[in-house]
Amino acid sequence: MARYRRTVRAGALVEVVTYNRPEPSDTPRQRHEKQKLSSLARKKLNAKQSNKQFEYVAAANFTGRDYMVTLSFDNAHLPPDRRGVISAFQRFIRKLRAERKRRGQEVKFIRVIENKHGEGRFHIHMLLNATGGNDFEEVRSLWEFGTDIDIQYLNKYGDDARFASGIVYYLTKERHTAAAGVRRWSGSRNLVRPEITGEWVHDNASIIPPVGAEIIESEEIRNEWGIFAYCKYALKPQSQRSRTKRASRTDREYRDTGGRMRL
Repeated sequence: MARYRRTVRAGALVEVVTYNRPEPSDTPRQRHEKQKLSSLARKKLNAKQSNKQFEYVAAANFTGRDYMVTLSFDNAHLPPDRRGVISAFQRFIRKLRAERKRRGQEVKFIRVIENKHGEGRFHIHMLLNATGGNDFEEVRSLWEFGTDIDIQYLNKYGDDARFASGIVYYLTKERHTAAAGVRRWSGSRNLVRPEITGEWVHDNASIIPPVGAEIIESEEIRNEWGIFAYCKYALKPQSQRSRTKRASRTDREYRDTGGRMRL
């Protein structure tokens, strides 16, 4: 009996789920029990959910060294509606792109518009890539619609890929009050999409994160006819992974542990 494994890789964030799928030869009871496991897997890795997709795209494109920017409007420039907010933001982004283009740098962003839960005070949250230059002052100088601007590093919400999990709820907290048909967030066209793969694996295959990975969430449910296993973890930064890999290789020259990591 084989199991199915579905993996999402988004930057340093990795989510893996394995589960037993129904097979043509299953009895009605077997099919029913396996469908329960399949349903759990779909709920965990449903990239069509707006907040889950936000988390994947954020992790695939940004790190803790990039920025969380909040752009507010003063009374003189406060737009009357969402369309006005979008127009102001597009004007700001055009200017930011022009400045960075002159330096050979790109602009990557994810934008969320909020309205103080319907109380009428629009503001914009934005994930923005860092350039290593004077980004703070540049953003402040180009936003012409108010002086209340907050800029923080994303690692405030968690190290490595953890920031995406920490920030997703905060930036989608108005999702239940959004008007029908209104997209809750949007991003620049140059954003990298997460890699989603699926494959059949042996029935005893395990989810074993790489050495040094930080487990964010894990779960396992068993019934008589199969197993649902889920693990969400954050990889080490590339420089740390390289050092760990070199150390592990040296260690194996002196000690044969016989162990092997699988994903």
